[in-house]
Amino acid sequence: MINATTIKEAIFLIRYGVILYSERKIGLEFHSSCIAKNCKAKVLMPENRENDVKRLCTIDFISKLPQSILHHILAFLPDKDAARTAILSTTWRPAWYSLPIVVFDEKLFGINRDTYDAEKERKFFDFANMRISHYPQNLQLHKFKLCVSLDNAESVSQVKRWIGFALNAKVKELDLDIVLMYKNSGYFKLPLKVLLAKSIRFLNLQNCKLQNYRILRPPLSLEKVHLAFVELDTKVIENLLSNSLLEELEMHDCRGLEFLQIYSCSLLKLKLSQNMSLISIKIRATNLCSLILDNGKSPQCIVKVLDCCLLRRLTLRRVNIKSDGWSKNGFSKYPLLENLVLENCKMLETIEITNERLKTIQLLDCESLVELMIGTQIQTFIYRGKLVLLPPIITSGSLNEVTLALCCNVEPEEWFAKLRQFLVPFSYSKTLNIICKTDKDIIIPQEKRDGLLPSLCDVKHLNVQVNGHSLNSITDLVDSLLWLSPHLETLVIDSFSGTISFKLEHREEDEVMIKEAEVCCGHLPLFCWRHRLKKVTVAARARQLQGLINKQKVTEFIKDNTVSLEQIPWQTAK
Repeated sequence: MINATTIKEAIFLIRYGVILYSERKIGLEFHSSCIAKNCKAKVLMPENRENDVKRLCTIDFISKLPQSILHHILAFLPDKDAARTAILSTTWRPAWYSLPIVVFDEKLFGINRDTYDAEKERKFFDFANMRISHYPQNLQLHKFKLCVSLDNAESVSQVKRWIGFALNAKVKELDLDIVLMYKNSGYFKLPLKVLLAKSIRFLNLQNCKLQNYRILRPPLSLEKVHLAFVELDTKVIENLLSNSLLEELEMHDCRGLEFLQIYSCSLLKLKLSQNMSLISIKIRATNLCSLILDNGKSPQCIVKVLDCCLLRRLTLRRVNIKSDGWSKNGFSKYPLLENLVLENCKMLETIEITNERLKTIQLLDCESLVELMIGTQIQTFIYRGKLVLLPPIITSGSLNEVTLALCCNVEPEEWFAKLRQFLVPFSYSKTLNIICKTDKDIIIPQEKRDGLLPSLCDVKHLNVQVNGHSLNSITDLVDSLLWLSPHLETLVIDSFSGTISFKLEHREEDEVMIKEAEVCCGHLPLFCWRHRLKKVTVAARARQLQGLINKQKVTEFIKDNTVSLEQIPWQTAK
């Protein structure tokens, strides 16, 4: 019985054997049998090379496997390695010729689209013509990929012949990236028969033209369509959606469209990104589950999403949310929504989210946002931008993970008060990740703390990433973080100079602690970390000398400022 392990061993054997054979460093002799649990081969080599192939022994039955199994093995290999198997034996040559995955990629021949190399182009065309001529008739093609740049009009006819070969072989997945490099060439006009092919399930097109077709009624077999850098008109999209059972549609930087209407009952995934010419988008897809909209440099494009009550994942980038009516309970129209991403929505000022099934929210660089209300239980919250007014984030339970990328957008005098207020809603998160430009952004001065309660009382795990080149004061940073989160169990500080992590254990509150803290923090509801810490285990990974200096400073600082510390052992970070 052939299992996944034996297939992996066969793939390793073939790749290793092909590479060594092609480099003419050793000779391989494959024997006939069948793959056993320990798939092996007999290798003829100099004695000093025996240690290089300890995994290869004397018996293997690969060459007697059915051709369908050989095809399955070859499908896991990179295209170049799969082609090299043709030189191994008379068994492998027809196996590769009949492999139902045909890839013609000029990059594998070292061809650069910025420079013309006639010799490399000739070899590429000869290889493609040879591959097609040896492919068996009446054998269905699973995948055909063509990536080529054409420098003259004569080569276009050859490319069309290759495409015709794929269609005659009833290809299931067609991937075309064709660039016309000669003067006044424009885009490659896709043959109409491609859109009418009944066998194609997945169509991926780049740098093509889909315009001015007189008749276009795509078959019901088409399931996925990905378009990038394509010229097309509205009728093509409308016909694709109305005359097929299309489940997935992606359009990236497509030209020629101003008004796009997408009406479909079968569509499950839709992604529209950076289609600059669009003025208006109207979507009505009753079974749509995933929607990604990115207006790119055209944020004024009007977007209307109707009757998408099954939507689970929604991403809006550079979308004019304010005028499109998304805020103020606009997301309540999607009761099954689980993942929401809002990025660079510059007109968004106020947002209220009450979706009961929502698990993850990402708010990234929404510059005008001044108020956020999330009246539901979520698991993950990610925020990047300036400090805004945040009412309580969650009505019940706690957040599993919160990531905050802070942007200092106010004067230093106001920053710390706003920062403390901003952090309060996240006190109930289990893990809090804070990303800041410098450690000064998160170091709250001692005079700003007097008489105030910490903002993150219930946070157990805190990770801080400082993106600046160096830490101004590692001791002030640790002091501030331990004040903000007095009940921490783990603390990790990552910076350019290295990573320092702390595992913290706390004392139980008793009369001794109360007496010790009378002068320092006895008047506060919570005792400070200086009196609470019982044991600290520190691990450090230094990337430069400053990391070693920070390590020593932290050790001395904690020892000197903790009242009843039992020990502070060091570990080497893995």
